[in-house]
Amino acid sequence: MFTEVSWTKLYQKPPAHSKSYGKSKPELMLRPLFPPYFRESEHPDLYPASDVVAIVEDDWEVGDLVDWWFDGCFWSGRVSQLLGNDKVKVLF
Repeated sequence: MFTEVSWTKLYQKPPAHSKSYGKSKPELMLRPLFPPYFRESEHPDLYPASDVVAIVEDDWEVGDLVDWWFDGCFWSGRVSQLLGNDKVKVLF
């Protein structure tokens, strides 16, 4: 019924994969859960009980903002190039 409580520091240095790791300042690492989202062409008739629901367009466009969970943290970026077949180039 209850989940186990865990603690994390709000501000941490980024993972060691960055060349400037030793020089970097702590960054905000805790983020809220992303709201439930649906593609514009597939949105349901009944939405889940939530304060926020996101409806996304079906096609990616250059300039769209993206988040990627990798190596224990979120990376925020922007679509820089469309490569076709639901593949895009992203700059983080």
